[in-house]
Amino acid sequence: MSRAAASSTTLKSYRRGGAMLVKAAIGRLEIDPASVTPILMLEALRNDFVGGKSVWTPNTACVYRQHIRTVFEAAPVEASEKEHADRLRQETLDALKERTGTPVPARGASKKVLVPMREELDDLLGHLRSKVAGHGDIIDFVLALYLLIMPRVGLRPIELTWAERQGNSLIVKTAKRDGRPQRIVPLENWPENYLFALDLLLAAIPRDLSEKQFTKFRNLLASRLARACKWTRTRRRLCLYCCRHIAIANWRDVGMSSHEIAQLAGHVGLAGQLHYARGRSGYGGRYIFYKHPQQDNENLAAAAANVEPKSQLPARAASGFEEADFPVPSATPAETSGSDGEELWRQAREKADKETEEMFGGRPPGSLLPRPKKPNPDEGPDPDDEPSA
Repeated sequence: MSRAAASSTTLKSYRRGGAMLVKAAIGRLEIDPASVTPILMLEALRNDFVGGKSVWTPNTACVYRQHIRTVFEAAPVEASEKEHADRLRQETLDALKERTGTPVPARGASKKVLVPMREELDDLLGHLRSKVAGHGDIIDFVLALYLLIMPRVGLRPIELTWAERQGNSLIVKTAKRDGRPQRIVPLENWPENYLFALDLLLAAIPRDLSEKQFTKFRNLLASRLARACKWTRTRRRLCLYCCRHIAIANWRDVGMSSHEIAQLAGHVGLAGQLHYARGRSGYGGRYIFYKHPQQDNENLAAAAANVEPKSQLPARAASGFEEADFPVPSATPAETSGSDGEELWRQAREKADKETEEMFGGRPPGSLLPRPKKPNPDEGPDPDDEPSA
């Protein structure tokens, strides 16, 4: 049974893909494109596929095969060069066949999720809250607060160590800018329990860290996040930077202008937003406690009555960390100072212990010092990661 002929739209896509392959191959010749002959073009395309190390899936190889055939069929070669062109075509297709298989799975940053679904965050917060209540691990406690607060303020991780709350404003020193100019993240509409959670996070985060100390602190949180992600419904590995993507997506979702977002995010210009998630990935205005200044009470009431979007994940009972109220703090934590890394960890532990003793029924959290051996996410959860009964 013969195959149906490709449509004009499909053929057009093949020609477009073939043109992109040819353009890339000619660009690697480092010669004037005007001097490239048809046979030289085909040789350059053949060289791009022969001897390469990357492996393509069968679906990708099938698309490339159509692009290659289209290029060789359309190339205006002389009759005397037809045999040479046919040999180049066969060598190119043979090289494509040899490089078809199962690619090596992505590792590191390329595999981490930058824009998680809200259900994934809910699962993470529920798991971390149960761990903190059961084992008193301060690292899990800090990570839970990080995932609760950072998607609503959009700070870079390093900026969290410089942030300071003043009333209904979060004063932030901006990274990646000369002189670290300050910017303000408004907190006017935040509920009291979330403001308290923000205070706890700022109290538990070490201050005045050197670059080496901050890298150690960030990697400790990232490795703990990697282990916690294995308890979500999707088991996808999230990146610490995903919280900033969520915040910018939320700001776009509620209709903030590009200039407002640039000011909140600490960008020099508007182009910086192009690298972040779009508004459709946001969780809505209620998630970030946003009220548009032009909305009247009737519109606010209508927005509050909206039904939450249907989940894209299978249902599973999870104790949402953000749904639990925080107790009123009994004292304001003292400021920390010092340059030694371990001393900063100990001071941060003492501050967090003071503020969380009431929350955990008089049971203080554990040590802030990192473990002797760095956990490997690829080895699966350790015995301490078993969910509490």
